[in-house]
Amino acid sequence: IVCSDIDREYVISNRWTKRVAVIPNTIDISKYHIDGPLPKSKNILFIGVLDYEPNVDAIIWFVDKMLPIIKKTVPQVALNIVGRNPCGRVQNLENRQDIFVHGNPKTILPFYESSSMVIVPIRAAGGTRMKIIEAGACRRPVVTTSIGAEGLGLVNGKQCMIADTEEGFAQACITMLQDRAMAKRLADENYRFVKKNYDTSAIYDKLKTIFS
Repeated sequence: IVCSDIDREYVISNRWTKRVAVIPNTIDISKYHIDGPLPKSKNILFIGVLDYEPNVDAIIWFVDKMLPIIKKTVPQVALNIVGRNPCGRVQNLENRQDIFVHGNPKTILPFYESSSMVIVPIRAAGGTRMKIIEAGACRRPVVTTSIGAEGLGLVNGKQCMIADTEEGFAQACITMLQDRAMAKRLADENYRFVKKNYDTSAIYDKLKTIFS
């Protein structure tokens, strides 16, 4: 049992076995329910384990390279960095204007509620990026890299925006902050995608088939 089609292809290509089932990591969407429309704020959210090197690299890259570009067009933008165990390099980002680090919160839902969009600027890592699935469950639009979206089955411009260059990523964020209709469309589509493919209830039948 593996978590993605990419993993399945890897197992088969190595000829370990032909009996491979794909059961993705899932979440219980009912625990992420948020009422109301997208907020009018210009708050960007990054969420993850903040002493995990790929996350540390991602948020520092975003702050150093993309955020200054965004601020030129959307000067009122603010960045909330949320997660467990923020390391010193992440904590130091709070010394910059309009950047706030929230370590070890009891709940993450208030941060989703107050955010206009979620970023996943991952450049290296493995596994499922649950932060994109969470954002979909919370109906928040996402800008991510190809690596960030890898293995999830997301389509650029349909469930999220995908960009790998600094300029492209920044411009995608500007679009999400300024074009509320597009942001809502992507958020709603990602919610439907997550509910169909990653909600806990969606995998019950697959598991029953495997173990029956």
